[in-house]
Amino acid sequence: ILPHPSGGCYVAGYFRRTGGEEITHLARLYEDGTVHPGFPANTLFAPFSSNTVHALAWHGDDHIYVGGQFSTIGDSPAHGIARITSDGDLDPNFSVSGIDPLTTVRSIAIQDDGGLLLGGNIQVEGTQYAVGLVRLTPEGQVDPSIQNGPEFSGQVMNVHVLPDGRIWFVGHFNGFMGQATGSIARILPGGSLDPTFMPGSGSNDMIITSGLQADGKLVIAGTFTEFNGIELSRIARLDTNGAVDLSFDIGTGFNGIVSALYIAADGKIVVAGGFTTYDGSPCATLVRLNIDGTLDSTFDAGDADEHYEPGLYMGIHAIAAEPGGRLLIGGGFTAYDGIGRNRIARIHMSDPLDIAEGYIPSGLVFPNPTPGSFQMTAPFPVKLVHALDLAGRSVRATIIRNNERTWTIDLTGHPPGIYAVTLIGELQTITDRVVIVGPD
Repeated sequence: ILPHPSGGCYVAGYFRRTGGEEITHLARLYEDGTVHPGFPANTLFAPFSSNTVHALAWHGDDHIYVGGQFSTIGDSPAHGIARITSDGDLDPNFSVSGIDPLTTVRSIAIQDDGGLLLGGNIQVEGTQYAVGLVRLTPEGQVDPSIQNGPEFSGQVMNVHVLPDGRIWFVGHFNGFMGQATGSIARILPGGSLDPTFMPGSGSNDMIITSGLQADGKLVIAGTFTEFNGIELSRIARLDTNGAVDLSFDIGTGFNGIVSALYIAADGKIVVAGGFTTYDGSPCATLVRLNIDGTLDSTFDAGDADEHYEPGLYMGIHAIAAEPGGRLLIGGGFTAYDGIGRNRIARIHMSDPLDIAEGYIPSGLVFPNPTPGSFQMTAPFPVKLVHALDLAGRSVRATIIRNNERTWTIDLTGHPPGIYAVTLIGELQTITDRVVIVGPD
């Protein structure tokens, strides 16, 4: 799921119909969930094809990157990665070379220079082996500076770029460049392993999803039951050096797969998947954890997926943050808390203007108050800035290009008052308040 700055979202996966229409594997939805007719995704993938889209990412200028398991889009070659225009057409200015048709891309991360990091099971042309991580130049060419060796076995599920340019990735793989890493690794911008990240034996099974906290700690989740020899059922938090953070107390953890997580502005963690208990307590397939790992009893998803049965490919597999304190969730479900919702739903988290007493903003607004124009700085790369008024109405939405962290926003002309500005990044979302006092 990839929210659109003007409202609505892109949805991707393995499906053959959307909103009763024959739209395969990729679609764009309006704010109310109806199908956007100006995005002819039915021409991108052939009906009843075995293709699957696993990853979406913003490029800017209303273009998106699409990653997955496919060898063509429309009539053009596209070996697991392509760039699509807002009209649903293949972007002719992005031409990938060096990737074999057998490639599967499961994660896309964009670097500051516009280069792409692809995670998955990727076959590089001219080799007889698959790798888990590849970098493409902004033009789409394979960059040999970051590339695994023939010893690699497995696949990468998540790739992320840190603010300092280092890269970490997770999945189910034996190591990187011949060194055992236990399904998780962090590398330097030049492509070598980061010697300061020492996860020990790592995970004993797949790490499916991960997220970075504002303090640099890493939350990982998936199907594993141990990390570096410590019993941790399906979720864990790591310190910046890769050691398990034992202050994150999950008790007995989850009894089933964790497929997605989202770290909110207040540090709490929304977790989704195919589970029915957490630390021995019955729960839905969607829960929220406090910063210390305990279950947040104020978050009640009800019978989130009332038809979920362990072992079936149902549950919740994707979470995406929207402006206004809302989340989009997607998966194999047909209802949420007893209300019919076929594979996608929107849930409300909190009022974005209800910032608790003692809240310390993670972003910087200056000047504040302001007559209208102000500068903001975020501690992480931001993809989208969205401003709302006190009534929750959208007043400004801006796509941020090139992973910028400092920019100017101008709300001149809007009525004086308090506005909430939400900064949405790949891993985090934060909300700050700005006071518009009007002209002098």
